[in-house]
Amino acid sequence: GGNLSFGYRKSNSGEIIIDTFDSKVVKYIFKKWNLFSKMNHITKTKKTQRLLKLLNRNGYTFHGKVFKYWNLKDILTNPIYCGLIRWKDRVSESSYPTIISKRMFNQVQLGV
Repeated sequence: GGNLSFGYRKSNSGEIIIDTFDSKVVKYIFKKWNLFSKMNHITKTKKTQRLLKLLNRNGYTFHGKVFKYWNLKDILTNPIYCGLIRWKDRVSESSYPTIISKRMFNQVQLGV
Protein backbone atom coordinates (compact mmCIF):
# COMPACT_ATOMS: atom_id res chain seq x y z
CA GLY A 1 0.00 0.00 0.00
CA GLY A 2 0.97 3.64 0.37
CA ASN A 3 2.21 5.97 -2.30
CA LEU A 4 4.20 4.79 -5.27
CA SER A 5 7.90 5.54 -5.12
CA PHE A 6 9.16 8.42 -7.25
CA GLY A 7 10.01 7.09 -10.72
CA TYR A 8 7.02 4.77 -10.96
CA ARG A 9 3.42 5.22 -11.99
CA LYS A 10 0.35 3.10 -12.55
CA SER A 11 -0.63 2.18 -16.10
CA ASN A 12 -4.23 2.49 -17.29
CA SER A 13 -4.72 -1.17 -16.39
CA GLY A 14 -3.42 -0.52 -12.86
CA GLU A 15 -0.04 -2.22 -13.10
CA ILE A 16 3.05 -0.52 -11.72
CA ILE A 17 5.33 0.69 -14.49
CA ILE A 18 8.38 2.91 -14.82
CA ASP A 19 7.68 6.60 -15.37
CA THR A 20 9.91 7.41 -18.33
CA PHE A 21 10.94 10.90 -17.23
CA ASP A 22 11.06 10.51 -13.45
CA SER A 23 13.06 7.27 -13.72
CA LYS A 24 15.74 9.22 -15.61
CA VAL A 25 15.90 11.60 -12.64
CA VAL A 26 16.26 8.63 -10.26
CA LYS A 27 19.16 7.24 -12.37
CA TYR A 28 20.75 10.71 -12.45
CA ILE A 29 20.52 10.99 -8.64
CA PHE A 30 22.16 7.59 -8.11
CA LYS A 31 24.91 8.24 -10.68
CA LYS A 32 25.78 11.66 -9.29
CA TRP A 33 25.71 10.49 -5.66
CA ASN A 34 27.94 7.56 -6.57
CA LEU A 35 30.37 9.99 -8.23
CA PHE A 36 30.31 12.34 -5.23
CA SER A 37 30.89 9.39 -2.87
CA LYS A 38 34.32 8.94 -4.41
CA MET A 39 35.22 12.49 -3.40
CA ASN A 40 36.31 11.84 0.17
CA HIS A 41 37.22 15.48 0.80
CA ILE A 42 33.58 16.60 0.53
CA THR A 43 31.17 16.23 3.46
CA LYS A 44 27.83 14.48 3.05
CA THR A 45 26.10 17.83 3.52
CA LYS A 46 28.14 19.41 0.70
CA LYS A 47 27.40 16.42 -1.57
CA THR A 48 23.70 16.80 -0.85
CA GLN A 49 23.80 20.56 -1.53
CA ARG A 50 25.67 20.01 -4.80
CA LEU A 51 23.20 17.39 -5.96
CA LEU A 52 20.20 19.57 -5.06
CA LYS A 53 21.79 22.45 -7.00
CA LEU A 54 22.35 20.22 -10.06
CA LEU A 55 18.79 18.90 -9.96
CA ASN A 56 17.48 22.45 -9.72
CA ARG A 57 19.74 23.68 -12.53
CA ASN A 58 18.50 20.87 -14.79
CA GLY A 59 14.88 21.72 -13.98
CA TYR A 60 14.25 18.35 -12.31
CA THR A 61 11.41 18.43 -9.81
CA PHE A 62 9.93 16.06 -7.24
CA HIS A 63 6.24 15.84 -8.16
CA GLY A 64 6.34 19.41 -9.46
CA LYS A 65 8.21 20.85 -6.47
CA VAL A 66 11.86 21.66 -5.87
CA PHE A 67 13.83 18.65 -4.58
CA LYS A 68 14.57 18.72 -0.85
CA TYR A 69 17.31 16.80 0.95
CA TRP A 70 14.79 14.33 2.44
CA ASN A 71 13.54 13.47 -1.08
CA LEU A 72 17.12 12.56 -1.99
CA LYS A 73 17.55 10.46 1.15
CA ASP A 74 14.28 8.63 0.49
CA ILE A 75 15.31 7.86 -3.09
CA LEU A 76 18.91 6.90 -2.31
CA THR A 77 17.94 4.51 0.50
CA ASN A 78 14.90 2.91 -1.17
CA PRO A 79 15.72 -0.65 -2.34
CA ILE A 80 12.63 -0.69 -4.58
CA TYR A 81 14.73 0.85 -7.39
CA CYS A 82 16.92 -2.27 -7.63
CA GLY A 83 14.10 -4.80 -7.40
CA LEU A 84 13.89 -5.26 -3.63
CA ILE A 85 11.18 -4.22 -1.21
CA ARG A 86 11.67 -3.31 2.45
CA TRP A 87 8.85 -4.07 4.86
CA LYS A 88 9.58 -3.39 8.52
CA ASP A 89 12.90 -5.21 9.12
CA ARG A 90 12.73 -7.54 6.13
CA VAL A 91 13.94 -7.07 2.56
CA SER A 92 12.66 -9.33 -0.21
CA GLU A 93 12.35 -9.45 -4.00
CA SER A 94 9.80 -7.03 -5.43
CA SER A 95 7.64 -7.26 -8.53
CA TYR A 96 8.46 -3.65 -9.43
CA PRO A 97 10.48 -3.14 -12.61
CA THR A 98 14.05 -2.11 -11.70
CA ILE A 99 15.48 1.33 -12.46
CA ILE A 100 19.04 0.77 -11.22
CA SER A 101 21.25 -2.26 -10.65
CA LYS A 102 21.68 -3.90 -7.24
CA ARG A 103 25.40 -3.16 -7.59
CA MET A 104 24.75 0.58 -8.01
CA PHE A 105 22.28 0.55 -5.11
CA ASN A 106 24.75 -1.23 -2.82
CA GLN A 107 27.62 1.10 -3.80
CA VAL A 108 25.50 4.14 -2.99
CA GLN A 109 24.45 2.71 0.41
CA LEU A 110 28.08 2.89 1.56
CA GLY A 111 28.02 6.68 1.16
CA VAL A 112 24.50 7.62 2.23
